[in-house]
Amino acid sequence: MTTYRAPPNIRSSVTTSVASMRHRNKKLIASAVLLTSTFFLFGNSYVPIVRKLTDSPSVVMNTFIDANELADVKVLDLWDVEWRNAGFDTNILTIEDAKKHPKYDEIKKIIDEHATVDGDAASFYRWMAMSASGGGWISTRYIFPTKFSSNDAKYLPNDGALTSFQAHVPTLVSGNAGEYDRVMELMLDTILNIPGSKSDETALQVLRDEGIHDIHFYFPPDHVQRGFPYDSPEEVNCDSMSKVKTINISADHYPHRTSAERSSESDSNQDVQAHKVFLQHWHTQCGADPRPVMHTSPVMHTSPVMHTSP
Repeated sequence: MTTYRAPPNIRSSVTTSVASMRHRNKKLIASAVLLTSTFFLFGNSYVPIVRKLTDSPSVVMNTFIDANELADVKVLDLWDVEWRNAGFDTNILTIEDAKKHPKYDEIKKIIDEHATVDGDAASFYRWMAMSASGGGWISTRYIFPTKFSSNDAKYLPNDGALTSFQAHVPTLVSGNAGEYDRVMELMLDTILNIPGSKSDETALQVLRDEGIHDIHFYFPPDHVQRGFPYDSPEEVNCDSMSKVKTINISADHYPHRTSAERSSESDSNQDVQAHKVFLQHWHTQCGADPRPVMHTSPVMHTSPVMHTSP
């Protein structure tokens, strides 16, 4: 088990959360177990969206965390719940996974010298972790599926070529292991020549603008809804939600919230509660069906299998 350098009041909860997720990733599940627990929020009941699972090995959605991100345990737990309800297995990557990369020491020297702003180094370590883990899908912990099931993710888009679904902001990315390596090397070359913050995002923006690197950039709102699409307080823009597969609930994307959403005790709680409230509004106003779908065929949870052809 990875040991986290976290404050004592959150270390145990994060370690437990990570350990339990990794344990579930290794279990063989004889039948699909659907989450039907109801969260009562402000007079409304929250029921996770349950999509149809498949009878084939589940696709894995990865995310990466480091010691500076451990305060968002509740967001991470909700991320786990929502992706599992969409039929995915989930996996949390850490610096320990990045260390398995054969060029870790060499790349770390470049990162330590150039990616010195808080969070910049971690943004590159996650690329190493994905490559060392075999590639596949990765999202930030603020990305949640709305109309994106594991059926949609069985085969990597663009024959496994690196694909970013929120333009140069790598909140949802797919690719095979070789592509994560290739693009990471391009980004490391790029940060040698750019001023200011040197994160994967700023490097990808340069590569996107150059347009010669065979990286697929998809632009919102085709795949990722940035923030909660309210036309007015508590009134969802159903047309916007019909066009996307995922939603980004990062606080950067929702400058205004309802009074209920502002009532939580911490920013992390607020993010979680806001998402739950939004889902209930979406279910009610846009016809999204939150009812559980029962399954009797077995679903085997295994490690991700990389595919390079549709």
